[in-house]
Amino acid sequence: MTTASELLASLTETTEKHRLDIGVPGVALGVAAGGEVASTGLGVTSVADPLPVTTNTLFRLCSITKIFAATLAMTLVEEGVLDLDAPVVAYYPELSLADADARASVTMRHLLTHASGLESELRGDLETFGRNADALDRVVSAYGSLRQFAPAGEIWGYCNTGYWLAGAVLARLAGTSFEDAVSRRVLEPLGMTGSCFLAEDAVLGQVALPHRRASAGSPEHVPIPSFAFPRARVPSGGVIAGVNDLLKFAGLHLGNGPAVISEAGRAMMREPLIPGDSAGDHQGLGWMTSSPGGTPVVEHSGSYKGYCTRLTLLPDLGVAVAVLTNSDDGGRLCRAVKEAALELLTGWRTAEVEYADLGPDVLAAYAGDYAIPGVDRIRVSPHEGGLRLELVKNAAPAGESLCRATSETEFEIVHGPSLGSRLVFFPGSPVIRLGLRLGARLS
Repeated sequence: MTTASELLASLTETTEKHRLDIGVPGVALGVAAGGEVASTGLGVTSVADPLPVTTNTLFRLCSITKIFAATLAMTLVEEGVLDLDAPVVAYYPELSLADADARASVTMRHLLTHASGLESELRGDLETFGRNADALDRVVSAYGSLRQFAPAGEIWGYCNTGYWLAGAVLARLAGTSFEDAVSRRVLEPLGMTGSCFLAEDAVLGQVALPHRRASAGSPEHVPIPSFAFPRARVPSGGVIAGVNDLLKFAGLHLGNGPAVISEAGRAMMREPLIPGDSAGDHQGLGWMTSSPGGTPVVEHSGSYKGYCTRLTLLPDLGVAVAVLTNSDDGGRLCRAVKEAALELLTGWRTAEVEYADLGPDVLAAYAGDYAIPGVDRIRVSPHEGGLRLELVKNAAPAGESLCRATSETEFEIVHGPSLGSRLVFFPGSPVIRLGLRLGARLS
């Protein structure tokens, strides 16, 4: 069995190579294996004021936060306070949704597995909902404007709004703010004393500041001049932590350390409940699950304005790998480290993508305008054996992407914005999924 120190040494070499190639300013890397933990910091907290990244340097965890929210939910399930399959309106009767059927049927299980069918983001500036503890209730009061792209429970579609609603429900059931509930029920029992949620608390520690590329194709990075994060978004991405604290949380889900939730609860969270975006991927309660080469893997990645992160667990091997970066292009590094870990531990390697040749009639059937969160519309048209995607935002062109088919209903973006993302069509339905999020045909 590879020790944590041995695995860290191997992954550090891979991490530093990709960090320098991409230009990522700073990385915190951590490994848990066999009950041992090992971690290291690479690079700097800021290119403007370069301090070395340490194992306690704070990074925004971004969407890894969703696993904290799901863990909080499981504590309430095990206390008998929350039924995952009861309609949310039983706990939050003032909920208003545009679709009456969805309002009556959506459950916490739907929300925690991204199966609500709701539009994934709320249009407008979330800062308008304030910085106080009522921010979640205030953002949920605007949910009547959200589009319902699919019936609850029918199709997986990554959904931040679902986690904000889940956070509001969990806060109500816990009788305190969402942040206090996570702190008291998860962070404090695990000894995650350096972790927090709000910028005013983070500045008491050393923070890895967010960065973006200075220009396309260049490894040079520049700081993003804001660490702000709307409080209404906290359940979907607001935890701030160092890699050592994150390894304590990973230890919980490997069965080490304080039993915040039971072994049965941990297993329930890892159970594959609904097919995800790629073949073989499924969604559990918070966790995304897969079995590359037959080895069960649960994980979650995240990105938000200058940060990219990933936490990967191999529960059967008792291994966790955590990668935190302060670059908006750090996702490639995070994925490379995960793949290196899987190869070292299991021998598995990613397969090269195989593209399919679809006939013109199949491609023509997908042509049309679609509603997609974050843009006015997306126009899909056949192009050289694949599809062209033309985005319109604020009534102006907002970029063009080209896709190639990987099956009769699934495509991969091979050129343009969101390179590597997938476009999925659902036969007999107007719904599509682009870059993990649901949309629908307009014409």
